[in-house]
Amino acid sequence: MKYLMIALLSLLLTACTTGEKIGDLSPGMSREQVIKTLGKPDGDAVNGKNELLTYSNRLMSGWGYDRADYKVVLEDNKVVQYGADVIRQDNGAAAARALTAQQSLLIWQQQQALQQPRSTTTNCSQFGNNVTGNSY
Repeated sequence: MKYLMIALLSLLLTACTTGEKIGDLSPGMSREQVIKTLGKPDGDAVNGKNELLTYSNRLMSGWGYDRADYKVVLEDNKVVQYGADVIRQDNGAAAARALTAQQSLLIWQQQQALQQPRSTTTNCSQFGNNVTGNSY
């Protein structure tokens, strides 16, 4: 069951990237359909009957840290062109930042655990004249 949940979560996370969703677009789609598929654009420019929707610095896939700017060109509210414009390949810095953030979180959690007052429980028992106690 645990592995099934992990697999489903992985599928959901990988399906959320703009780079993978842009494959769901097709010429002739309306502006509303594009926004429903890719989400709210980061930029929007209108020139007469043409419109340019920009999705900036978005993940290309759920399996890497490469990013791209995506453009969707509409004419008369219909898609005529779409695709990646500027691609930024990951040089490992994103993974290093993620690892550093994880390490920082672990250090903070350890510091919080050390600062919390520790409670001590003592159990005593008596058998005849002998009394024994255990603290933990």
